[in-house]
Amino acid sequence: MTDKQAANGKKNEYVPSYIDDILEEESSRRKKRRLGMSISTRLFLYIMTMVLIFIATIILVDTRLLNVANIFSTAWQLWELGDEVNALYESDGDFLRGLSDLENKYSISLEIYNPEERLVYSSDSEPDHYGEDTDQSLIRHYEMIASSDIGVNRHFEIQRDLRSSFQMEYIVYVSTLENNYIVKAYKMKTPMDEGVQMAIQTVAFTAIGIIFISAIIIRLFSVKFTKPLTEISAVTQKMARLDFSKRCPPSNTREIALLSDSVNVMSDSLQAALCDLREKNKKLQDDYEKEKTLEHLRFDFITGASHELKTPIAIIQGYAEGLTCFVDSDPETAKQYAETIVGETKRMNDLVLRLLEIIRYDSGDYIINRAVFDVRDLVQEWFTREENILAEKNIRYENNIPRGLAGSGDAMLLGVTASNYLSNGVAHIGGERLLKAWCDDVGSAYRISIFNTGEPIADRDIDKIWSSFYRADKSMSRKEGRFGLGLAAVSSIQRLHGQAFGVENMDGGVRFWFDVEKAAEEEIEQAKKVTE
Repeated sequence: MTDKQAANGKKNEYVPSYIDDILEEESSRRKKRRLGMSISTRLFLYIMTMVLIFIATIILVDTRLLNVANIFSTAWQLWELGDEVNALYESDGDFLRGLSDLENKYSISLEIYNPEERLVYSSDSEPDHYGEDTDQSLIRHYEMIASSDIGVNRHFEIQRDLRSSFQMEYIVYVSTLENNYIVKAYKMKTPMDEGVQMAIQTVAFTAIGIIFISAIIIRLFSVKFTKPLTEISAVTQKMARLDFSKRCPPSNTREIALLSDSVNVMSDSLQAALCDLREKNKKLQDDYEKEKTLEHLRFDFITGASHELKTPIAIIQGYAEGLTCFVDSDPETAKQYAETIVGETKRMNDLVLRLLEIIRYDSGDYIINRAVFDVRDLVQEWFTREENILAEKNIRYENNIPRGLAGSGDAMLLGVTASNYLSNGVAHIGGERLLKAWCDDVGSAYRISIFNTGEPIADRDIDKIWSSFYRADKSMSRKEGRFGLGLAAVSSIQRLHGQAFGVENMDGGVRFWFDVEKAAEEEIEQAKKVTE
């Protein structure tokens, strides 16, 4: 397991090792490529850049054009003022009162000069004073900064008051009337500049606030917008490790919704294909294991059969040759020879049948006939059947398995297991010549034990007795009709049922045991209905 897999938790057992190698190689290439920013960060930066450009443009236009716009607005007002002064001069109304009204209307100061450029009217003089004797000391002493002609007898000037410590600036509109009198209208420029500066500062502070709020909103928007893509990326990364447990979430965005649906469909398709591939792979593995088992069984069959059949074949051959010699001269001897040949062929037939039976159990093709049965009957039937033989051999037996214990399985095969254990116990019995059976509850199964008094099994043999043709007692006579296949059949039957079995040496003898699955309540009820 790689470090990355250890960090992610338990490894998916279905992920082949080459998948991990591919992912590690891709991770290494990704590190070398130095992947850039996430899509949410990139989107945030793009939108913020546009917002900053937009706000910067507004501030730039504001700082550059606001002052100019104010100047042009003031110039336009003064232009209109000039027309109104001309109209007022030509009218029959009160000229001085009209000038006073214009000064209040436009917030300006007026000076009127005669053709000799003598001051004849000033806003600073008495309201009703207009004439040649106007105080000339009221003439403003300003410094002209800029001047611009805008037509015949009209122009604008920007002047600075030299007497003011604040150096106030004015926009001055100069117009020549039809009687060659000169009118000068003064509009203070400095307050306008200060207002413009204050407006610019207000816009700047407002822009900073807008940028800050926009950054928060845009960040939240970019994260929310890219969250489905991040989740889709996480799902595809799991898919790369053959983990299809996660699905892409739905989305209100059409393109992302289509992408999520496509990834989900692809995930389902890959999962279905992978499940199908696993099933086929499992079947191939089972077939391979089955073939290995059959190959092993064939080898055991050939090896064991060749070994076990070698002696009876030699006996048959010898007795057949002797039979040809005595068939005419000594009919009684010939009959004995023929009986020996028949006995050996029967023994060979039993051997082959038992081998074929074990091979059938281990091949995987045998289907057990599961039913509910009384566990005590597995042992009691054998005791009843072999009662006379046990009496002849002076063997005491006890069946301590209580009645009413319902087991589940193939009663015929489990009866074979019990019979093989009991027959093995009779063959190796000694000492007090006692054979007994009992049952223990081990949870989901009943453990049946067969005990026989006698010599213990040697440690070197206790793990080998389950093999075909293995005999712990090498001196066992062939007349007993034993081949060393009984315990091998037990192991095959128990494996077929998926239940445990074993052996242990005890004081005074040997205990063989095997487990029988408990019948479920449903099975018991069904069995009762069938019986009724």
